[in-house]
Amino acid sequence: METIENYSQMTIGKIVARDYRKAMAFKSHGIDFCCGGNITVEEAVKDHDVDLDQLLEELSDIDSYEEKSENYTYWSTEKLISHIVDNHHEYVRKTIEQLSPMLAKVEMVHGNWRPELIRINQLYKALASELLTHMMKEERVLFPAILDMSSQANDGSPSFGSISNPISVMMREHDIAGDYIKQIRELTNGFQTPKGACASNIVVYKVLQEFEDDLFTHIHLENNILFPRAQKLEATNN
Repeated sequence: METIENYSQMTIGKIVARDYRKAMAFKSHGIDFCCGGNITVEEAVKDHDVDLDQLLEELSDIDSYEEKSENYTYWSTEKLISHIVDNHHEYVRKTIEQLSPMLAKVEMVHGNWRPELIRINQLYKALASELLTHMMKEERVLFPAILDMSSQANDGSPSFGSISNPISVMMREHDIAGDYIKQIRELTNGFQTPKGACASNIVVYKVLQEFEDDLFTHIHLENNILFPRAQKLEATNN
């Protein structure tokens, strides 16, 4: 078990990779644990005006919980990639298909007197396009290369050279997606529907919040667990 002092100097991504339950402690304070997971807790609280001692106490308290959540760090590479594709990628595709027409309808009906809905729909379209292309590249290029390395089935070097090359591209795209959802969160006032909002608007905001939650978990699994493992595998194989 880590001490409170150790937590302050650890990166957020490392803490969450070890125990995913701690992600909720960061999320409750508005601290990004996926794209922004490469900074220490001490650095994060300064950026978000959060009391360091309070956050450290919350992280320490989680260690005392008897119930342990799924520890993805012990999953095989094949199981982890299958989980990402079958759960998170599938969720993104299905949600985009369902949410896009709902959001367009809400914008059409209420956009004249609530102009933020126009911008929200624009951002969501950009986010959806970004993610669909991003996931296709992972499934067709990066993930197969990682699986080949894991099973030592690759013959020669891949066309993209080091595995760090496509990983760096994917991480940049994660940052772009994270920025889109951050802007949507700000425009929706933390996904809080205004008084008198119609039922469709309420549903749209709830789904957007679920989409953000899934995206954070999705990016965390890749940035903080899968990608570092792939780079370590490459270094070991070489």
